[in-house]
Amino acid sequence: MALPLKYNLRNIVVRKGSTLATAFTIGLTVAVFLMVMALARGIDLTLSTSGEPLNLIVLREGSTAELNSSLTRENFSDLTYLDGVEREGDKPLATAEIITLIYKARKGMSQGSNVTVRGVGPMSFKLRSGFKTAAGRVFQPGLTEAVVSKRIAERFQGLDIGDKFRIQTTDYTVVGFFDSAGKAFESEIWVDVNSLASTTKRDTFSTVLLRVKDQTALARMFRPHSRQPWQGHERR
Repeated sequence: MALPLKYNLRNIVVRKGSTLATAFTIGLTVAVFLMVMALARGIDLTLSTSGEPLNLIVLREGSTAELNSSLTRENFSDLTYLDGVEREGDKPLATAEIITLIYKARKGMSQGSNVTVRGVGPMSFKLRSGFKTAAGRVFQPGLTEAVVSKRIAERFQGLDIGDKFRIQTTDYTVVGFFDSAGKAFESEIWVDVNSLASTTKRDTFSTVLLRVKDQTALARMFRPHSRQPWQGHERR
């Protein structure tokens, strides 16, 4: 049995080029696999920690993402009166939101990418746990002001407190930073939903976020609703 082993070892020495190429290819494949798995794991952790067990995101029927969803103000009103929606006093724990994208250059780079801008209402802050102001203040409703994720401000140009950025033809002023303990919305800019609706000339919302009373109400929400142009999705 010593001869085959000696032959294999000698073959490795003689054919150094092909041996190194094979080892490099295997190592590169393993490295790429580990990177992809690490990225997938990071995304899973971010999404799992971003969810609230009793929160629902409502999209238009057939929509697979917030960006291509559209709900009317009548839809929003109907949703707030559904049996099972949690209330704070006489106010339902529900909010309508608008999503749009802006292009921003990255710091230290000539390239850039799209950044999500979310139009939110006062109830949005109550429905998403973990939100806290890291610097400055929260925007005032009705004004063209914005709060920017601290992580986004560190990565993109022109998003420091006092800076202005443009959404279509309107300039928004950054008045504060926020963080959210690594949750998904930490990659967003938040502005007042009514201000964003006026800026983008939209009379519809992208989504509705609401909270139900308990698991029984949650299960009831997932029953088919005929003649309703929206569908419910549990938030991760």
